[in-house]
Amino acid sequence: MEIKITRQKAIKDLVEGVLSIDGGPAMDTLENRCSCLKVGEYHAVMKKCKLYHERRIFILEKDKTGYPHDCEQCKKKALFYPNSALPKRCPMISEGNGVHRRFDGRIIVGKKAAIGLLVNTQATYDCVKERVLEELKEGKEVTIKITRKNKKRKRTV
Repeated sequence: MEIKITRQKAIKDLVEGVLSIDGGPAMDTLENRCSCLKVGEYHAVMKKCKLYHERRIFILEKDKTGYPHDCEQCKKKALFYPNSALPKRCPMISEGNGVHRRFDGRIIVGKKAAIGLLVNTQATYDCVKERVLEELKEGKEVTIKITRKNKKRKRTV
């Protein structure tokens, strides 16, 4: 299964994009510009997160065999930003209210309501999670491909 994330535009501190699974219907995405993953290919794995106490879709680099940071060493108690106890770096596909003040490499999925605002994030994330879980149970590999939308530039003469 291939999850394709196409980043469409960057506005101030956020990056808007579109996620599609095997070329199917698209969902909108939001990322924090300061902590977004590089363009490239990644693996998707499901593992129980100590911070959220449920299974999450983690994103791993294609050439690595382990997690970007092992959940056993999760520094969820460390203050990463004033008044927020978040893991230092833990890229995952997730639901959420927004990407402001979130520097953990998370990609939030949902339906775009306005610039920088997604709605129905829980329902959208549940659909993605269900599809990924099905594929992984069958023993198939889930690949995440992050690309950037090609900009058409006007030529001035």
